Amino acid sequence: MHRIISTLIHAAFLLVVAAIGPAHSADPRFEGVWMIAGVSVAPWVDPESPIIDTHESDYIGKIVRIGADSIEGPKVMACDETQFSVEELPFASLFEGGLGNDPKNAGDADNATRAATLAVSLGFTAEPVATLTSGCSEILFHLENSDTILFGLDNRIYTMKRQ
Repeated sequence: MHRIISTLIHAAFLLVVAAIGPAHSADPRFEGVWMIAGVSVAPWVDPESPIIDTHESDYIGKIVRIGADSIEGPKVMACDETQFSVEELPFASLFEGGLGNDPKNAGDADNATRAATLAVSLGFTAEPVATLTSGCSEILFHLENSDTILFGLDNRIYTMKRQ
């Protein structure tokens, strides 16, 4: 239920961002050429209910170009023209709050300590984490450091490296 509410809040936020005045450019920290270099199973996935096919090969090794008002790359994230927004998120809000979810006990409320531990294990060193959203994709790009971005898709966490 929490994930549905979180998704609805995120969608409402994107609508508000899209309705506000002139287009916003991507944050310079995100702009550039990136390669999707790796993938791992998201920590919120129940190991007893594995995901069979996530089409990882459609993404690994692919180039993503984040420009001032566009994203070129695999179709799920590509945008010819968009508005960007950058939010500074705590660890517990990364991956739509997924890091705080215990796959063994989905009914538990989010756990900030679990989220922080998992965020650090993924390579994040400090919060808040700069997170890029666009007006034409639901993918959130979390800036781990100046050369690494992580994003979640289909219960996987993908790593992009600056080229």
